[in-house]
Amino acid sequence: MKYISIFFTLFLFAIFSCNKDLPIAEANFELDKNVAITGELITISNLSINGTEYEWNFGDGKPMIKDEHPTYQYESPGQYNITLKAIGSGGSTEATKIMDIEEPYIYDGKKWGGCIINDTWGNVKKNIEDKWMLERSSKNQYNDRYSLSIKLLNKGVWLNLSSKNSTIDDNDILQQVIDLNFNGANQNGIRYESDYNLIKEYYGDPDAKDKINYSNAWWYFYDGVAFVHQRGKVIGISIFSSFTNEGSQLKFSSTVVHSKAEFDAYKKRIINNVSQNIYQ
Repeated sequence: MKYISIFFTLFLFAIFSCNKDLPIAEANFELDKNVAITGELITISNLSINGTEYEWNFGDGKPMIKDEHPTYQYESPGQYNITLKAIGSGGSTEATKIMDIEEPYIYDGKKWGGCIINDTWGNVKKNIEDKWMLERSSKNQYNDRYSLSIKLLNKGVWLNLSSKNSTIDDNDILQQVIDLNFNGANQNGIRYESDYNLIKEYYGDPDAKDKINYSNAWWYFYDGVAFVHQRGKVIGISIFSSFTNEGSQLKFSSTVVHSKAEFDAYKKRIINNVSQNIYQ
């Protein structure tokens, strides 16, 4: 019995001695971005040492993920803790990083912030928290309406309205937003100072190109969006009523464009609005 007890003691000692020599996993990882928008793909590089299993908690109440190098998308804006638990044969450790998720600031051809393209000025101005001024009014050649340019004084943003008169009315229609200092991104993740190559990656070749002073503008009339870039970086986004083809007719929003000349005139007006506003 004495020998059995000694053997068992030596056996336990050997086990614990071996465990002490096993490597402890050291959790570590990198995010491809620290700020993203809802729905934007986040790619994670697992840099852990001595890990054999991994548990990821993304802080949004959803089940953990056990992939070694996961990708993730958040559905709601907010600040989230991303925590990795790296498990090794000798023990585990955890690492945490913070991810900020924003609402998309610009939706192509639909809305900017709370301002919806084709909505009335009466509704649009309810969502503007900035002081504004009517900067310019010009009469259109084809539809006997006026184009009104409203400047938001503290944002570097211009709203262009379609109006029956040369003065602002609550029934005027928002047709274009020109934002040269936007905070956030569109739904494809293009934001201020994004690489301009991302534009073609998501939208393909532009319908038109334009040179604006020292910048370049790429126009996507059927998507209702234009991008201004300079020295390889995006410096502005414009959204407007997108065009569609319906049989032999061209349309933008609900207004029928009766000829190619009118179509070209509308495009020219959109381009001129950006040209006039970009360096003011």
